[in-house]
Parts: sequence; structure tokens; C-alpha cells
Amino acid sequence: MADYTFSRLVSDAAVAADGLESLDLPVQPLSVVLVEISPLNETSTIGNFRLLEALLSAVDNVAVRWKGDPVVNVNGVDLAALSLLWHKLSIWQSNAVETDNDRRSIVLPIVLGKRPFDVNECFPRSLKGELRLDITWDIADTGFDGLRRSVHTIELPGADPKFVEKKVTLARTWP
Repeated sequence: MADYTFSRLVSDAAVAADGLESLDLPVQPLSVVLVEISPLNETSTIGNFRLLEALLSAVDNVAVRWKGDPVVNVNGVDLAALSLLWHKLSIWQSNAVETDNDRRSIVLPIVLGKRPFDVNECFPRSLKGELRLDITWDIADTGFDGLRRSVHTIELPGADPKFVEKKVTLARTWP
């Protein structure tokens, strides 16, 4: 494993409304962006409670853009499936209980290569403002309220990657 820098890009804060949040990503070679979502349970009507998919539906879209072009462009459910099935990273939800107003949490990793911490497969060094993270939030889904989020990054200083993966969702209607 390479030397790495773990940084807090955005501190834990409430997502006040639906919409787009746009953030500048670090300029060092970037291996992983970690998006943590932490809502409160909304189980005053137990039929509204949803375990995992409702949390993932709070993320309508996640896009990592380099000079405006998407390198990663997926929704929350697709990002979890990508992490689990392609990158073999388990998705765990902390405090998965049905108690009303208990805070639960999940971390969605955005891996910018085949494996985290790989100096040959990460996003190369960029200039300030070239690499951006755009997250479209949907806080009005049922099963949770009081959504909070934080974003962390894992940088690989000195890495000179030979390969970068592009991950986008393609919608196709079958005949």
C-alpha cells in the first residue's frame, strides 16, 4: 500500500434542501472519495421505514467531473452496487434499528480505479478547480429525515497512475 493522505473535504453538516451540492476536490492524485450520509429514522409510521435503499435514494446523482466531463456519474443505488460488485467493498449501515429519530449512517466509496490505494490506478494530479464533486440530494424520501452528510478523500501524493476508470450509468430500454 502506498503512502496516503486522508482528508476531510466537508465536515458533517445538515443537508437543508433538495438540490445540487458542488465541491472542489483535492489536487493531489486521488484514489477514493468517501461520501457519508447519516439521517435520522422516521418511524412514527413504521410502514414508511426502509432499511438501505431509502438511504441510497437520498443521493439522486453523484458526479466526479474533470474539466466538466464526468469521470463518475451514477446514482446512490448504482454507486452502492458498483462498490459491492465491482470493487468488492462491503456496504455497511451503522445503527440499523427501527427506533424513531435514531441516527444511522452509511459510507459510499467512490473509487477512482479498480482498487483503493493503488498508485497505478487513481486519478492523476490536477489543477485547482479542474476536478469537482457534484452531489444531487433528495431529502424528501420516506423512511428518514434530518439528513446529514460529510465527505472525505484519500489522496496518494507522488502517485503517477497509468490507468483511470470512467464509471457512468447508461440507461437502456429493452424491446
